[in-house]
Amino acid sequence: MGYSYCQGQLCCDHCDNYGPEHKVRRRKCPANWCQPPALCAACYRTMRLDGTWDRGHATCPASAAEYRERNAREQALLDAGHAVCKAALGFHDGTGRVKVWFRYRDGREELWVMDTKTYNNDKRPMLEPWTVADYQAIGPCERMEAE
Repeated sequence: MGYSYCQGQLCCDHCDNYGPEHKVRRRKCPANWCQPPALCAACYRTMRLDGTWDRGHATCPASAAEYRERNAREQALLDAGHAVCKAALGFHDGTGRVKVWFRYRDGREELWVMDTKTYNNDKRPMLEPWTVADYQAIGPCERMEAE
């Protein structure tokens, strides 16, 4: 999401006020998780008093912690010498196969091909870092030369 500007000045995301008299600025998430909304002083004050601000950020600390933990798991895999899944692209040739790119800590990449049932399996949480071995435990994977 971007920010809105009027006559070169930041607009409030809530009421569309702008200009120095409204004191519009980006209001930082308490957990430093989500994008700071642009709010004028009046809207920010109202949201703080009626609890809207706190309710809107209630899940931010847990989401931020989960993100840090997932990144730590990925870093541990990379530090151990594993390549981690970074991208995938399905073939559009009716074969039901997927190209999957894996990246090592030093930036080297490997390209593997697997069945969509191997890639999109019930055991794989979408955001978790996965290695080739994780996919091979589900189904066959074939290494390809990088294009």
